[in-house]
Formats: sequence, structure tokens, C-alpha cells
Amino acid sequence: MTENVAIMCCAIPPARAVLCAFILLGGIHLGQSAESYRIHDRGLNTAWVVALDEVQTPGKSEPEKIPHAGSLQGLMQRIEALSKQRGTQLALVLYPVGHFGEAATRRFLTDQVLVQVATGVDLGALVVDAGIVAVMPVESLPDHYLLRVAGSNGALEAAEKLRTFPQVLSAEPQLAWQPALKLLPNDTYFSRLWHLLNTGQNGGTAGVDLHVTNVWNRYRGTGVVIGIVDNGLAHTHPDLAPNYNASLSHDFNDNDADPAPNPAVDFHGTAVSGLAAARGDNGVGVCGVAYEAELAGLRLVAAPITDAIEASGILYSNAFIQIKNNSWGAADCASGGSLLERPGPMASSAFSQGTLVGRGGRGTIYVWAAGNGGDCSEDVNYDGYGNSVYVFPIGALTDQGTHPSYSEPGACLVGCAPSGSPGRQLLTTTDLPGNDGYNRTGVSGEISDRSYTQTFAGTSASAPLASGVIALVLQANPNLSWRDVKEILLRSSTHIQPAEPGWQTNGAGIAHHHQFGAGLLNANAAVQMATNWAGLASLRTLSFNAAGLPRTLPDNNQTGLTLSWNVTNGGFRAEHVTVTLSTTHSAWGDIDVTLTSPGGIQSHLASVHTGHPGYDYNNWTFNSVRHWGEQVEGTWTVHIADLAAQDVGTVDAVLLRIYGTVPDARLSVTQAGNSANLTLTARAVGWKYAVEGSPDLKSWAQLVTLTVPANGKATTTDNAASGMSQRFYRAHLLR
Repeated sequence: MTENVAIMCCAIPPARAVLCAFILLGGIHLGQSAESYRIHDRGLNTAWVVALDEVQTPGKSEPEKIPHAGSLQGLMQRIEALSKQRGTQLALVLYPVGHFGEAATRRFLTDQVLVQVATGVDLGALVVDAGIVAVMPVESLPDHYLLRVAGSNGALEAAEKLRTFPQVLSAEPQLAWQPALKLLPNDTYFSRLWHLLNTGQNGGTAGVDLHVTNVWNRYRGTGVVIGIVDNGLAHTHPDLAPNYNASLSHDFNDNDADPAPNPAVDFHGTAVSGLAAARGDNGVGVCGVAYEAELAGLRLVAAPITDAIEASGILYSNAFIQIKNNSWGAADCASGGSLLERPGPMASSAFSQGTLVGRGGRGTIYVWAAGNGGDCSEDVNYDGYGNSVYVFPIGALTDQGTHPSYSEPGACLVGCAPSGSPGRQLLTTTDLPGNDGYNRTGVSGEISDRSYTQTFAGTSASAPLASGVIALVLQANPNLSWRDVKEILLRSSTHIQPAEPGWQTNGAGIAHHHQFGAGLLNANAAVQMATNWAGLASLRTLSFNAAGLPRTLPDNNQTGLTLSWNVTNGGFRAEHVTVTLSTTHSAWGDIDVTLTSPGGIQSHLASVHTGHPGYDYNNWTFNSVRHWGEQVEGTWTVHIADLAAQDVGTVDAVLLRIYGTVPDARLSVTQAGNSANLTLTARAVGWKYAVEGSPDLKSWAQLVTLTVPANGKATTTDNAASGMSQRFYRAHLLR
């Protein structure tokens, strides 16, 4: 191997995901990445890496992009030249290792070092040796001094030097950060909008909100269109008109271009619209989550509709409407028990088509209200609209962070958003202008301006809040696929009520609760993750039919039937996992269904409840997101049991289908002085890889375990390579 060929990687079958890299350590400085530094900053002892293509000018809140310097030495030379040219000292930009490029974690290096010395120590000799130009005692901290140094990276060098003296207890370069401003719109009723900023008003719990106010400094939904699929949109409303897009709107019930509601009966869609994207900071009324997003009114459910009409609404203008909010669905708590309603063949095909080709091939985002049938033991998985793999079912949450009894649980639930419940604060939003709508003459408990209502609630209210959050995410990163967005929400949501039993965290680090989904949507965390997201690989599916069916299902017997599949597809990463069940049973509501993954994560798909006697599980598909990110290799089981007496039946067919990817993973290595910087790149957030090193390809030692972060790149430094003439590396996926 010639001296200028420094890296060699080999492709290994993905079933074992073993990655190899080799580096010559004979003094070649490749300069692909900067050194990392351990700095204690604001309570965290963190490893930081210097950006080689950014500098900071004093007084500027954002770094300046410059051509990549190739190495830290090259960067320092460029900074010195630019500083002399501009007459001001430029500064280094640092990021925590694994979070490169994230604005929220960015720091700027200052010319100061905070030093703590042993009591009675004279700093005189130390500061001369370390190149200090000024010393300032810190009055509030005994034995602490703030030292000023010269040069762009003088603080790093001085801290390293000072730490070598036994009299110095600590030496930390001072890093500057840009605090996020909390933009508060000037809308009249903003103080009522606890779902946007919960300060504990009216007995709520402070912080139980969407964490959106600091996102608005940069993202407000500009350039994103939210389609309100509902019973109409009052587009002349002063808080909706500024964001209304007439060219993308349509009335499918009356077959015309105007989605205006019938003011006598159609109130719902206007209230939904305001929660998603009422114009904010305009001095009147309320404020939507994405208050500069556009609204397209798609009047679809104001009258009876056919499968063909549904399909038309699902596919309408998907090249331009990125998000479609659906706060409607099958009837909840129907007389006689739960119904099993699902889209017809045309609508089902339209959902699949919308996610395949919508939004330029990245997929239209279909947000769905999870349903309000919790009080009668409904589950999102009994609703074939809400449990479709192609939609985002969203549950409700009260202003105190509790689960309202009406909000339907489910293994397919993505997350929850604020709504309220009887006896607690509800949501304030737009209403039909004038004396129409929810707020009209004779209605008590309302606000004085009849163009707004403060009594909107249910999962119908939670869904548009989620649509608004997704609009902010898509403005931050328009290239995200619909599956990327779903994983971002699953990973970034707040684990509300974390002490409550029922939370399970799978092997990929995703936590899920049957009632809360992944938790309360967190706009700030979702946007931050979106801006640095690696992206998922192409979607694949695995399918497994159960053998030996039909079989009798024992009546009122917990043992039931257990079906299992040994999946040998190593390297396959799960996303949605579905179970399609067919039974012949006169009381299908007696049946309990649980899916368990090789990692031991359980998805409760069906529970005992009152099921309408006119229905049965006939090729019915349950869906779970609780296994998202898990490795599929191993034994999957589906346990089916009849847990109520008197009625018997058979299990006729069961199909297990796993949606997911086979992520590529690569290990690369560059030299930095006498150390080796390794980067593991994999579109498999949460997966863990063991990195091993060897001097001779014979004896291997594990160096570190790397967990893939949101940006898809995990890094580490091997300082043990110093003094070796060559060094080999490999990585393999951990089970």
C-alpha cells in the first residue's frame, strides 16, 4: 500500500454488519476532522469538536461559513489571516461530539479560562507559564480566577497547560452560547392558549405544552400547506384569511372550489383550522402552532361520502399540500359495541399512493385524530383509518399532563397533544364569525368575541396541533420522508407521566406508552432533531403466514393460542409491525391479542371489550409502532386468547408483516496527529455497534460501543494508536 492510500473499507454481508477500516500511522496528517476537547460547560462535562468550516465574528449570533480548512492547524492559519484583514479577532465554533451542526448545542470559544486553585496558591508562576495576559478574581467563588489569554485558540491551549499543575483543581475554557428568545405573539387571547405556553394558568401544570415558543424565532410554518380535511373552513375569518390558499382548496361535498361551511351545522373544521395555523402575532384573536403556514380547506365530511370521494380527498393536490389533517373517522361508542370500520379499496390504495408519490416522493403526511371512545374501551387499533401504517394517529392530553379517559389508547399511537377534558381547561380557537358556530347566543361559559370559542376539545383538537408541529418540522427540513417525520416524533416527544406503569423502551431507545404513545409532542425537540436527521433507507417488508390454521380458540382460557416465527433476517431494522387476523367468532370482543418481539417488547393489539355483534376480525390488520428501530432477528410471537365465557370460535388466519429497512453502515478512519478518529455512519438511529482495534488482524480488542445518534454519525478517538506503524479497525452490530 502506498503512503497516500490511508483508508481501506470492505463490504460485509449486512446480516452480520461487520465493518472494516485500516490506517497507516506513519506521520500522514489527513486532516479530515478536528481534535476533540473535554470541557465542563454549564453543568455538563462534554467532549467538544471544533468546526473546521465555521468561525464566529464578535457580536454575531450565527457563525460564518468558510471553506473547509481540512485541519485544525489550517483553520487557525485562516482565522489569523481573516482576523488581521478585518481588524477583529474571530473565534472557534464548537459542537458536542455527535451533535455537529445543531444550533441548540453550538458554542463559541472565548479568550477566557475559569480556574480553581487550591487554597493559598499563588497564581503568579502559573499564569506566566501558561501565557495568561490578565487575571481577575471571581468574588462569588473563593479560589476561582477568570484568566484572559491571547489568540484564537489560546483558551484551549492554556486550559490544557494549567491542568498539568497539581495546584490547579480545574481549568475550563469559557464557552459562549446564544440563548433562544421566547417569542410571544401579541394575539388577544394568547394567555388562554395553554397548549402553546402553559404557565400553570387556571390550575394547569406548567410546562405541559407543545414547547413551541422558542421555535417561532426561526420557524413558523412558512412555505408549508396544511390541508384541513373536514366539514368546511370559514376562510373569511380574520384569523384564517391571511393564511388561506384558495387555489388548493376544494369542496368535495358540493363539488366546487369553495370549502366554506354551512353556518347552521358545520362548525368543526373552522375550529380545527385555527389550532393548526390561525395567523399569529397580528394583534387579534388566537395563534396557531404553525401560524405562517398556509391552509387549504378540503370540505369532505359535511355529507355522506363514498369510497371514491374519500380517495379523491386523500390524493387531492398532494404535490403541493404537504400535510392533511383528519379529525374525523369511524363512530365511537356505537350502540351495540365497537365497530370495525376501515377504508374501502380505493381509499386504502389512495393512502398508499399518497405516501409513495405525494410531496415529490417523500410522502404526504396524514394526521389522524386517535378517537374519543376510550370511555367505552375503544382502541385506535379497532379503527382502520387511525391504525393505518400510512397515518399519524394522535391522542389527547389534559392541561395537567394526564390522560383524559375519552382518548383512545393503542400500540399504533404516535403521540399525544393537548386538548383537555370535562372539568378541565379546553382549547381556545377560531369559530364561525358572528353568531354562528359553537359560541352563539344562549351558550354559556364562552368568551365575549363570538368569532372564537374556548370549548373545543377531544382528539379532534389534538390532531391539528400535531399537524402544526409537523409543519414546523417540514419547514426546518423539507427533505424528510413521511417515515422520517414519524420516527422524529417518536424520538423527540416528552415522556409525560414517566413514573406511570406502562412505559416500555425498546432496544433502539424509543419509549412508548399504550395511552400516551411516545408522549407529548415537543416542537422544539422535534425541530432540533429534524435539522440534523440522517434519513431512513428505502422501505422494505417481510411477511410471515401462520401455519396450522384454522384452530379452535379455547373459550375463557388465558392459555389461548401462541403462534411464533423465527425471523432470520439479520440487519433488518423494524418500523411498523402489523398483524392481520381472521377469526370466526360470535363475540369477537372477547379476544385478546398480544404481539411480542425478540427483544421482549409487547404490543397489546386487542383487549376484551363489547364488540358489535355484526362484526368479526375478517382480515383485520392491527398496527404497532412500539418496535420501531428494533432488530427483527429472533422469535416473534402472537398470543391470541378468548378471555370471556360462553362464546367460542376459531382463529382462521394470521399474517405477521414487518415494515423496515436494511441500513448500510460504514466505518471510516482519519489520522489526527498520533491518534485515529473513527466515524461510524449508519442510517439506524439507536443501534449499537462494537468497535474493535488490532495491530495485526489477528488479535482484536474492543475499544468502545457506539450508539448511532440522530445525524447517523457516531464518532470516537483511538489514542492508543500512538506509536504503532499500522492499526486495523472493525465494527459489528450488537444484539
